[in-house]
Amino acid sequence: MACALVLGLAAVAAAQGAGLREGCSSARADECQSTAGALWLQFRGALGKQSLHHSTGEPEFFPVDGGTDRACRGSGAKDNSNAYFVLQSASSVDDCKELCLANPRCKGIEFSSGRCEVWVREQGIGASVRIPGYTCLRYMPDVSASDFQAVDGGDGRACRGAGPGDNQASYYSVLTASSLDQCKALCAQAAGCRGLEYGPGGRCEVWTRPEGISSSVPASSFTCLRYVPSTTRTTTVVRPDLQPVDGGDGRVCRGSGPDDNRPSYYSLLSAASLDQCVDVCARTAGCVGLEYGTGGRCEVWTRPEGIQSSKAMPGFTCLRVVTTQATTTLATSTTSPSTTDKSPEWQYYPELNCFQGAGAEGISGKDPFARDMTASACRAECLKEPSCDGVVMPSEGPEERMCWLRKNVELSRCHQGTPFDFWARPGTATTTSSLLPTTTMNPS
Repeated sequence: MACALVLGLAAVAAAQGAGLREGCSSARADECQSTAGALWLQFRGALGKQSLHHSTGEPEFFPVDGGTDRACRGSGAKDNSNAYFVLQSASSVDDCKELCLANPRCKGIEFSSGRCEVWVREQGIGASVRIPGYTCLRYMPDVSASDFQAVDGGDGRACRGAGPGDNQASYYSVLTASSLDQCKALCAQAAGCRGLEYGPGGRCEVWTRPEGISSSVPASSFTCLRYVPSTTRTTTVVRPDLQPVDGGDGRVCRGSGPDDNRPSYYSLLSAASLDQCVDVCARTAGCVGLEYGTGGRCEVWTRPEGIQSSKAMPGFTCLRVVTTQATTTLATSTTSPSTTDKSPEWQYYPELNCFQGAGAEGISGKDPFARDMTASACRAECLKEPSCDGVVMPSEGPEERMCWLRKNVELSRCHQGTPFDFWARPGTATTTSSLLPTTTMNPS
């Protein structure tokens, strides 16, 4: 059952304009709305497929309730929030599986006639309903037996918290598994899993109590195991430095102002605690902050300009990722402005993002453009705009990506180490600044 969980561009294919819209059925058009434009930025991973596990076999997908003619659900038959999955286009169930493997948070897939739901619900796929023509599969990454330790012997034990009488429902999520091994895989999938309890009827409790499983009680036919993953199996995740936005507590996150709260700015997930929401942010490429609140609501923000504002809301917390900026020196250029995109004097700044409040201003109607375009086309648009000092584009993705035009750029205030790149227009004051390392390139 060895398998390799791979990283990649989970939502890139979904964000390629017409390709995505053609894959969305009219009957569920409302679910497609949130996938337009910048969706691929919300779920983008590293380019290529990089294994998180030291394993060599094929990835494992298991049918949910038989799989065929089943549509995936969350905790029950009526639990089907749009926040649970990324809606994409795929020509086959195998292609849908590939999209799952490219998303480091994938828990499974639902496929039907070109429509692919990549499920990212933290608790995984817990149920299904019968719908002809649909297929629901749960993704089970390889799990090592050594990652689980028996609690008080394990067999014939039911898990408890601080003591034998401590069994709060908030400590775990109840799922269904066909075997103990499948329950282990569900635990390994879940963010913050501390262990599991498996019992009759396929009952699988995935424990996420921050303090872990500290006790157990005798219970015939039950098994209680503590999850202690080995450090050699998974990639180390560095938790981001966070700072409260306007105090943090009692605040919900916003974009450029208190009323700017577009769904495209964040991915909506469920987390058992604020710490778990922080962990999700740490695993999400491009995370600029998070909002955590009532009912375990976890918004992982990936808005390129970051979280610039907030609004009062009891029971919520808004935190911003703190970006460390470099202070190295740049070689200068005195080249005159070019009139064509073939000039070799565009200055390329990898992983640098300049935006409103961080070293630049956007240009109205082109912040970003309504359509995706190639890097060459993006720079050509900048040359048509007299006030344009440079362009910002995602570092990775399809050939055609989002394009932002920038003016009044101050490189010293831009953010480094981001999933975006900046190109400085030839001849602007930006290209003669003495900051940040850069290379001169022919933007072909």
